[in-house]
Amino acid sequence: MEALLAKSKAELDAANKLAAPLRGQHDSLSKEIAAQDKARADKNAVPAALAAEFATKSKPVSEQIAQIKAALPPLEKAFADARAKLEADIKVVDAKKAEVAKATEALEGTKAKKASAEAAIAAATKDNPVRDKNLAEINAELAKMQPQLDPLRAKVKQMEAQYFTMLPK
Repeated sequence: MEALLAKSKAELDAANKLAAPLRGQHDSLSKEIAAQDKARADKNAVPAALAAEFATKSKPVSEQIAQIKAALPPLEKAFADARAKLEADIKVVDAKKAEVAKATEALEGTKAKKASAEAAIAAATKDNPVRDKNLAEINAELAKMQPQLDPLRAKVKQMEAQYFTMLPK
């Protein structure tokens, strides 16, 4: 038994000698893994810390954004109202433009009529001296013939009366 014990002890020592480098590798690998885990944990902590720092730094900006978003609906409503009023005013302006265009056309037509009327007046007044001369001549001839006309008028009235008496009643 002692021989067996010594043999087992020798095998154990031999196995320990063989396992010693493997244990050393295991320990060094375990230490390396622990160091990498620590480095990874440190690296993972950085984004969390940055996120927390960003949250604290961006809080005032976020609050201002929230205030602006809260103030936005009344401004949008005022903008929509102003746009609607502007569109209504534009329609009125367009209607007035159409009226002005129509009035301008009427004015141009009136100007053309005025120009033609002025031309007609000028033509008529140009003929007035000739007409006046002709009227003067006619009146002079009528004055010369007046003494001859009165007896002829009397004769026409007498003949007319005679004719009416001859008509059956």
